[in-house]
Amino acid sequence: MKKNLLAAVLSCVCAAAFAAPPTDASLEKLMEVQHIDEMWKNMSAAIPDMAKRVIADSGEMKAVLERVPESKKERFAQITEKFLRDTAAETASPAFQGRLKKYVMQEMKATYTQEEVDAMTAFFGTPVGQSILGKQVGFVKKIMPQVMKMTQETTARHARAYIKELERLSARPEK
Repeated sequence: MKKNLLAAVLSCVCAAAFAAPPTDASLEKLMEVQHIDEMWKNMSAAIPDMAKRVIADSGEMKAVLERVPESKKERFAQITEKFLRDTAAETASPAFQGRLKKYVMQEMKATYTQEEVDAMTAFFGTPVGQSILGKQVGFVKKIMPQVMKMTQETTARHARAYIKELERLSARPEK
């Protein structure tokens, strides 16, 4: 009995260890049913608004803006708009999208088995799967500003403590 149990466990472990990696074609199909290209286009289009929120919520940027003379604020706004347009345009470019797709496929290959990719493709190809995907973009768009704000606040809080610690360290004489 113990030998059979051990053999079964080893068989499962070996099967998992040697599970087939997904093919490029199956990953392409999964990305198709998940509407990944559309999601990336929406993400690129949303970058200027997200960046504006990050800039508006940034204490550092507020401090910089306060130091900008009134006579230069219009030029500052123009530079900011150009930065946002250029960033959005590059992330929407076929070259950027191609690099992103290559990276995502590489990580999917390293993460999922062929069986898992097939299961996700089957699920996301159903009406329920498509319904979930349809809601996902709106859901992420809804939560992202708060996620960014919370992350930024946390980072700023830790950065202040980190900078103070570095200042203390650099002010100490060497032993």
